[in-house]
Amino acid sequence: MWHWLERHRGPITLFLMALLLVGGAVLLYRQFTTGDAIEISLAPPQQIVVQVSGEVASPGAYSLSSGARVANAIKAAGGFTADAYLGGIDFTQRLADGDQVHILSTDVLSKVNINTANASLLDTLPGIGPVKAQNIIAYRLENGPFLRKEDLINVSGIGEQTYADLEDKITVY
Repeated sequence: MWHWLERHRGPITLFLMALLLVGGAVLLYRQFTTGDAIEISLAPPQQIVVQVSGEVASPGAYSLSSGARVANAIKAAGGFTADAYLGGIDFTQRLADGDQVHILSTDVLSKVNINTANASLLDTLPGIGPVKAQNIIAYRLENGPFLRKEDLINVSGIGEQTYADLEDKITVY
């Protein structure tokens, strides 16, 4: 038997070394893979709050899922009114917390926006000439945009009567 062992010493040594390597690998594997299981839980979707105003059935603040779009906000507000102007609305725009969605009225299209109109457009309004148009623009530059159309009375040269003539022809949106 010793004679056989000596003759096969190389293969036996290789076999024992392979056995040790495999055993060591198994021990290492078990050491690094055993232990407490990792628990994975899905967090509930984050909520955002957006303000919906203008020509919708129920204007107000609405809580929506993070990643909501303008169309979701309009749906939450009960949809459009019959007077809603749908032009220029990007229904697919994603919303962020604190955003506001304002739906304009179709009657706004026929009105002059005193916050964005240039002098020549303002000059088309009754009782507004080139001087008053420049006064409106100067007022905007100095005080910021008009928050209410009634604030037009604060412009030099525009009194109660001029405002009364303009009231149904102007807007601040």
